[in-house]
Amino acid sequence: VSVSTVATLQSAFAIACALCGPLLAKFTSSLNRKHLLLSTLLVLTVSNLASAFALDYRTLFWLRALAGGLGALAFPLAVTLATQAKAPELRARAVATVYAGVTFSLIFGVPAGSLVGAEFGWAASFALTAAVCALAFGFVCVKVPGLGEVAQVSAGTSPAPISGEAKAYLLVTFLTFT
Repeated sequence: VSVSTVATLQSAFAIACALCGPLLAKFTSSLNRKHLLLSTLLVLTVSNLASAFALDYRTLFWLRALAGGLGALAFPLAVTLATQAKAPELRARAVATVYAGVTFSLIFGVPAGSLVGAEFGWAASFALTAAVCALAFGFVCVKVPGLGEVAQVSAGTSPAPISGEAKAYLLVTFLTFT
């Protein structure tokens, strides 16, 4: 398989993520956040497992696009749930845990996936990703408290001012991802 063929799969994931993220956020805004995250993680588990067993490139391409499109919801949902922790003093820790998970996945998950792929074949990387999604699903089921609907903000409503703590998190996010 050529590098350009593999790059096309990654592009399908990334483009679907970029296009679907804002649309899915808008169309799912009235749904229960925990249930939506669990549904997202379940579909990501299944789509990654199906990617491991895809028999042709076209199927793998669309499975990667599906994972990218739905993957766009996972991180924002996790952050939203973290910011709604019942005890205000636990919110910062919850958000930090979500960001630590992303950092951990980039530092250890990407190389681990590459190592598994090099050692056992590309399908094993997708199977490993499916296993991680299944573990995340179990973690959310057990550890994340059920939360109600997210309050809707109408277009004419001014957002609350950003606190100093929130500004610090935004700065860390900006520095981490740029």
